[in-house]
Order: sequence, then structure tokens, then C-alpha cells
Amino acid sequence: MGIIAMRQVALRSSRLGIALVACWCVIASQTAAAETGIYVMRADGGGQREVASVELAVSHSSPRWSHDGERLAFEAIDESGTRRSYIVKVDGTELKEVATLGHPDWSPDDKQLVLDGDDSNTSAIFVQNVDGSGRTRLADGAWPRWSRDATRIAFCDGNTLRVLDLELGEQYSLCEGIFVQRPGSFDWSRDGKRLALFTRTADGGPRELYIINADEPSEAIKPRYSRPGMVGGHVTWSPDDKQLIFTIDSKIHALDVEGDAEPRLVANQSDMNRDPAISPDGKWIAFVRRPG
Repeated sequence: MGIIAMRQVALRSSRLGIALVACWCVIASQTAAAETGIYVMRADGGGQREVASVELAVSHSSPRWSHDGERLAFEAIDESGTRRSYIVKVDGTELKEVATLGHPDWSPDDKQLVLDGDDSNTSAIFVQNVDGSGRTRLADGAWPRWSRDATRIAFCDGNTLRVLDLELGEQYSLCEGIFVQRPGSFDWSRDGKRLALFTRTADGGPRELYIINADEPSEAIKPRYSRPGMVGGHVTWSPDDKQLIFTIDSKIHALDVEGDAEPRLVANQSDMNRDPAISPDGKWIAFVRRPG
């Protein structure tokens, strides 16, 4: 074989190697993108697609729909442990950071966000405009959730679930002294009368799903659903308040609020899916896909 022919073979081999490396990089990039991020699917489990994946984020959590159904707010955490909140259009465009705080939730008019974060080594909840301006500290606490009539914000204060009445400027406790674990990631019913949450009422006991009256303290409550090894935390109400959507064994399930039926698996799930939130029209579920 002549020198020119040998050089052509070497060149083809080099190009092949470069092409294989480039192909591997694309596949690796696509795999990484598919492993963690904010996704949506139809309520029947079909039409799954990625909405957002923040660059350099090691985890995503807590997606929440705007009330017009056009945007999602969510939290992402980077390698340093810094929590940031973002909003993105449901078609995946216009992703932007809005705060170095977490657990965002929308005001009913979609003009503000309520969030939580550290304030002088104390966990506190804040309200701000969607563009990040006008931030105000509201109270000590975490996991804020805005009622759909705009009058109240529920949040955790230690192991106690509290409600801030925005019209009166007063707070009251729900289920004080009952829980042994902070009831994180709860949700208001659409009619504003109830709150659904996961927590424990006994040390070493299972994590259980509770539905409680949002208007007055409760002293005796029974879990709606309980199962050993339950690790799900995020829960969301259907628009008609007849179902709750949450995660069991990294798969999203639906549960009828009334009756004793077991949760039903939402179809077409093959990955680890967490943190569901149902759209205002009930047709879509936003969720977090996490690596196994």
C-alpha cells in the first residue's frame, strides 16, 4: 500500500473516531437530559416530554402550575447545594431564574410567588413579584402554599402546619402537636376547605396521607392512605377535588378521595417519577424525572 493510500486510510479512521466520539457525546447528553428535569404527561400517562432541565443542576423538584396553565415554577439545586427557583413556559421556552429561594408557588392572579429560604439561619417564607422584585418576608416557616381564593398561605413551622390569613394578618395552627415529622409538600383543595399532606404521627411509624380541615385546628385525624415503606411526599388535588395524585415507589398514582379504594397507577411510566402537580384543567401532570 502506498503512502497516499495509507494516509487516506488513517484519515478515514481518524474521521470515524471523531464521529464515534461526537455520536457518544450526543447520546450521553441526551441520556443525561432524559434522567433529570421537569416533565409533563397527559393525565392518562401519554405524551410525556421534557419541559426544562437546568444546566449543572443535580436535582429538580416541586413543579407548580400557574393558574392560567401556561407556565411552571420549580426548584433546582446545584452541586454547591444552592437552591434556586425558576419559571418556564410549558412548551419549554423562556426558562429564567427568579430567586435564590425554593419551593415556589403562584399567587392566584399569577403575578407573585411565595417561596422559602434561609434568613439569618432561620427558615422563612417570602413573597415577591414574578420578576423577582418587591420581595417581602412574611413569617418563619417553610413549604408555603397559596390558597386559590388568595386569602391564605399554609406553611410549616417545625412539625406544625400553620395558616397565615392575609386579610387579617394573623396566623393559626392546624394539628398542633399531632405530627412527629414536618408535613412538607401539602396542597390546598380547589374549594379551599381542606389540605392534603404526607407526614407521620408516630416515631418509626409509616408516612401517611392525611386530609384535614383548613379552617380550624384538628385534634383527632385518621390517615386516608397508609402503607409500610411509603416514601412519597408531594400530593396534588384534581380540579374537581375528587382525586389526589401522588407517588408510590417512584411511580405516580391517583387515589379517589372518598371511599376505600386503593391508589391506581397512572399508565405508561417506565422511569422514576416524583413530585406530581396537576394542571388547572386536569389534563396534564407535571412531574420530576430523576435518575435511578
